[in-house]
Amino acid sequence: MVCIILAGTGSIYAAKNYLGQRLREMDEAKTGQYNDRTQSSVMGADSYSRNLTEAERERLSLLNNQYLSEGRFPESEITQFENEANVTDCCFYFVGSESKFYLPERKMTDEELLELIDFYYKRDFSVQNQNHP
Repeated sequence: MVCIILAGTGSIYAAKNYLGQRLREMDEAKTGQYNDRTQSSVMGADSYSRNLTEAERERLSLLNNQYLSEGRFPESEITQFENEANVTDCCFYFVGSESKFYLPERKMTDEELLELIDFYYKRDFSVQNQNHP
């Protein structure tokens, strides 16, 4: 029983270490930007342009575990716009004023799902860090 608890504790520590390291890489300007966009949104919650498929939800869960336990991060960030009028030729992006994710009509790639996961962790960290230092 002790071995199971110790193994679990190590996994939790590793997850916090990967996530903590990732979030500490953000500079103050970046955290401020995430916080400002969140605070200026007129919507009370995020929405999506379409529902995630069952397969995408399953991959999202798997990738979230890998993000936390293995440090599997996206190569880039989701494209963000202040409002819909600024949108260029993107198929996967976030509009801050609407708090809405515009998802591609095709099956999302692992990179896109990782960008989604990364966005949530960075935004949550930024809001908490900026408002409750």
